[in-house]
Amino acid sequence: MKFKAYYENVGDPNLATQTVYNENGYEVKRIHTPGQATKYAKRGTNWSTKFSKFSRKYLQDGPLYVVLKDEMPVAQAQFETSNYANEKNEILNDPTIMDILEQVKQSEGR
Repeated sequence: MKFKAYYENVGDPNLATQTVYNENGYEVKRIHTPGQATKYAKRGTNWSTKFSKFSRKYLQDGPLYVVLKDEMPVAQAQFETSNYANEKNEILNDPTIMDILEQVKQSEGR
């Protein structure tokens, strides 16, 4: 299912970003809107989603998941495209974060 119609029509700002994991200093946010994706990407990352045109493009395939460590973004994932990146926009290979994302993926039914 494409999420384009969903994220464009989110009227409630509380639905734009939802916390789906919060444990041991890590928090995972499920993001449905370009504005929210851009907000997190601009906090010291090299993700292309800091530009709304790229956020919109990615969100057409499904929500983005941003992993925060001590409130700073350290990873971004999209399960539908199997795209996992660290804050430097390199392939994510941190086993702790990968484990967290796997837990989230399973709990989200993706």
